[in-house]
Amino acid sequence: MFTFLWDGKPDKISRNTIIQAYENCGLKMINIHAFINSLKCSWIKRLKGTQNQLKRVYNEELNKYGGEILFKSNLNQTDAKKLMTKYKFLNEILISWCKINYKKTYTNISHEIIWHNSNIKKRKQHTILPRMAHKRHYVCKTYIRLQNKNSSIALTI
Repeated sequence: MFTFLWDGKPDKISRNTIIQAYENCGLKMINIHAFINSLKCSWIKRLKGTQNQLKRVYNEELNKYGGEILFKSNLNQTDAKKLMTKYKFLNEILISWCKINYKKTYTNISHEIIWHNSNIKKRKQHTILPRMAHKRHYVCKTYIRLQNKNSSIALTI
């Protein structure tokens, strides 16, 4: 798109400006990267629907990491890449979700999900959901100290 617009030459106006609305001096072009990310994220809803072989395989792989909790947690791209599954498309869905969903700051820590949260670390690693937790058998206890500038909270899970 941009190659066509500038006839193969370097951009004369930044791409961030071009995707703006006409009122903001833009050309209302599609942000292709955001569009592709949103298409990949739309697969999350499809994975929850009626079962077929592909969904069963993907859900089986997701269950190794806690299942749907991955899409409810606050995981950044770097930590998501460490969870790489054997299915490239599933990895791309997870990374796209993290690009859109990750919040670096939070307003109320008590509403944060502890598992797979990049803002809550234990020994510089995000807390990984125990293998059996998705089956409601919590087999291990984890001690986490959450700290901010003024206070700290200790949780035993």
